[in-house]
Amino acid sequence: MRVPSAAGRALLPICGVATSPTRSGSFLSGPCSSQARSSVRGAWRLGRWLAARGCRGSAGRSGSSSGSQPAAPCSSTGRSSGSSSATSSRQLGPEDWQLYRRVRLAALKEAPYAFGSTYEREVEFDDATWQRRVVDRVRFVVEVDGEVAGTVSGGDGEVTGAAAMTAMWVEPRFRRRGVGEVLVKTVLEWARGNGYSRMFLWVTAVNAGAEHLYLRLGFVRTGASQEVRPGELEYEMSREV
Repeated sequence: MRVPSAAGRALLPICGVATSPTRSGSFLSGPCSSQARSSVRGAWRLGRWLAARGCRGSAGRSGSSSGSQPAAPCSSTGRSSGSSSATSSRQLGPEDWQLYRRVRLAALKEAPYAFGSTYEREVEFDDATWQRRVVDRVRFVVEVDGEVAGTVSGGDGEVTGAAAMTAMWVEPRFRRRGVGEVLVKTVLEWARGNGYSRMFLWVTAVNAGAEHLYLRLGFVRTGASQEVRPGELEYEMSREV
């Protein structure tokens, strides 16, 4: 369920997670046939989920905002753990491509150990690339008192009926405040609302903090592992949705 491309690994730099969806496509690299199929399937599923929540959807777009309505916030609001701060999650729409670019580049710069791609590579992407990427998977952010505190993506996994969590990152100032848990639960809610039966992710061997979070939220290692970088392994984890 992992994208082999340097750009496709999903992660949670509480210490730096590396997780990704499919081995045949990359959520942050150039288009490929598997990614295209995933985008189409994920699009109609996302539309159904958004409709159920009374939100305007972005379904049916393959990296283009042409002729579509912007997505509504689709937020769930609460209080972050151990804090009186208001915490909410929302799905990004095509109009959020600049926000997505800013958050993605911040993640790459702050936690290069956790991603397969690099800041130097992606900072060179043109506007059209970011506009396509913000809608080629389901993208969420968590906001604390209106400030972006973290991000995560979701999409189809390689196994039929399974979803994959990718590109998870928590801004350093908001770590240990429950943001990571909100991000995971947001993707699980999306998957549950779209009829997926399992969720998969990959976590690097050095990321004990992130793996602990995933274990606490019901994920277990599947037994699959692979080399993410020379001498560094990552492990696949999953749970029922």
